[in-house]
Amino acid sequence: RDWSSDVCSSDLSSSVLSTPSAITRAVRNSLRQYSRQLNDCYDKQLVVDDTLQGTWQVAFTVEENGTTSGVVVTPKGRSNADFESCVNRQVSSWTFPRISSPHPYIKEYSFRP
Repeated sequence: RDWSSDVCSSDLSSSVLSTPSAITRAVRNSLRQYSRQLNDCYDKQLVVDDTLQGTWQVAFTVEENGTTSGVVVTPKGRSNADFESCVNRQVSSWTFPRISSPHPYIKEYSFRP
């Protein structure tokens, strides 16, 4: 496969992902690595509330420089402000590869003891 069509620059140190498929692939790969941080938030809150379980929708935008913005954590059932705050802090700290234009992303995460 010729990957040159997925970047705007041939200099890989400053490459910018430009195709929707390359951007989506990079975000998904990064999310797999970052999901442990959300599990850590859940594990910490589970010590305080051992009945905590459910699904949360996490929405954010990956900006051109790879940072996240507009993070919103929405419970699909029972809310837990401390857990949601931890998830928000984690997602706000995530970085992704540079991309050619902002990319909104929404993912649901389910947690059970």
